[in-house]
Amino acid sequence: MILLSLLLRGGDRYLSRPDPAPPARPGPDRAVDGHTSDHVPAADRLPPAFGSLRCTGDVAGALMAVSGTDIRRSNGLSLAVPPGEWAVYLESDDAPVPLGRVEVEAGDALTCVLYAGFRPVRGRVLSTRGRPVGEVDVRATCEGSTRLHAVTDSRGAFTVELPARGCDLTATIRTGALVRESDPVHVTPFDQDVEVEISLDDRPVAGLGIALFVEDGGVRVQEVQPGTPAEESGMQAGDLITAIDGTSIVGLSADQFRNRATGEEGTWVSVEVQREGARRQFRFRRRQIAAEARPVPGPIPFEPPFDPSGPPDGPPPDGPPPDEDTG
Repeated sequence: MILLSLLLRGGDRYLSRPDPAPPARPGPDRAVDGHTSDHVPAADRLPPAFGSLRCTGDVAGALMAVSGTDIRRSNGLSLAVPPGEWAVYLESDDAPVPLGRVEVEAGDALTCVLYAGFRPVRGRVLSTRGRPVGEVDVRATCEGSTRLHAVTDSRGAFTVELPARGCDLTATIRTGALVRESDPVHVTPFDQDVEVEISLDDRPVAGLGIALFVEDGGVRVQEVQPGTPAEESGMQAGDLITAIDGTSIVGLSADQFRNRATGEEGTWVSVEVQREGARRQFRFRRRQIAAEARPVPGPIPFEPPFDPSGPPDGPPPDGPPPDEDTG
């Protein structure tokens, strides 16, 4: 279930795009987008207007980069690619290991260090006004569903141990039953000696007081909490929400819907629902929701060690199912 009194919308939320599934390695005589799969220019033979990717370390394999339908492979740990956003993989005898997404410009020389364990990544969480935010949870969701977490100190500083693959870092702060989450910051092994900065809107957040789940036709209300704006307006369990403020929400993810429906305390939001075949309109004034309304899950603990042979199968242990939140 999703507690709709969770997330304060601080502008349009950046949605992390999953890396494309790595293609199977074709035979040596097959061309991919005009380039033979077993030989494309290495970084030490950089063509004009290209950028380079180069990795070092004790992990054996070869680099592969994917951008749309363009697939580039090398025979080693260096690869030349044209400008654009690339999903980079380490190919070995086992499944390709996703190293994350990088933006390459002409003349760039991006380097990474590959390792079989973890490396410390340091950063700070700052409010949208530039002030450090202490005692907030920083979560790292890495390719392959590995999850780790850290907590900021009074200066907003944190350190989290990351594997050699792409990871999205988000900061989450709780006030009562409400949760606010930052936009994700993508970190890859190509980000060496970089201090990550996460911006988090730390203003009070308010919601409606409903629990729900996503369906193909909209968002279904599963529970209306007592003493909340949703109950006072007459919303009922079983209502199917189809629009917010006159804009359809059909097809939105759980996070996208929460961003639309929550906001600052005292602001108004209009919700359109379908009930027993009839369309109904509700107008709410958002309020903060007491912590007693519903517990919020604690930090996600460190889980499995990094496996260089590839991402683990299935969801992380004890994690929420897809498109749902356990608030």
